[in-house]
Amino acid sequence: MGATTSAAGHLELRKVLNLPKANMMPFSPALARSGRRLAISQCDPADASVRSLAEFHKRQMFDHSPADYVFALGTAELDEPDITVWGARVDDELAGIIALRDLQDGSGEVKCMRTRPEFLRRGVARALLTAVVSESQGRAYQSLFLETGRGPAFEPAISLYMSMGFEDVQAFADYEESAFSRFLRLRLPISSKDGSVAEQASRDEP
Repeated sequence: MGATTSAAGHLELRKVLNLPKANMMPFSPALARSGRRLAISQCDPADASVRSLAEFHKRQMFDHSPADYVFALGTAELDEPDITVWGARVDDELAGIIALRDLQDGSGEVKCMRTRPEFLRRGVARALLTAVVSESQGRAYQSLFLETGRGPAFEPAISLYMSMGFEDVQAFADYEESAFSRFLRLRLPISSKDGSVAEQASRDEP
């Protein structure tokens, strides 16, 4: 529990997902040159800084989404047993959070990805998402899903998702199709017993 994402872990994940090296950088060159250290680890959802950032995230969702299409987790929901929360800390300062929901069907859902405004465009969100993809692979999930919105406020996150291999799909789990919501999925390779990685069978639904 709470293991910090390592450079070796990023390298292995990059090989598994066949992503270019630049896409798997845990932080930006500018942040690295500043001498500040970024660490990703599981965190306590009851932590005051985590709760504060989760509340900010939900307010932002209401600011940019129709009220009926806000599915952001509340602070109480972060403590549910099917939710795992990670924090990104620059030195010891919380820079961002992300959550992973176990959908109980061999797949997971990305929730509550939010970077504090002062840490935007420094690679924090990419590092957080990389940690969740790595965890999903470790759990042997076949797919990682997410729901997001449409419009300028969502475009930076969608660009990140697409660069990591996510693709548009139909509504999943308990969501319903709408003119506002957009649903994405990352297919995860299946590891065989000998440790090798195989593509998912073509029987998977598109």
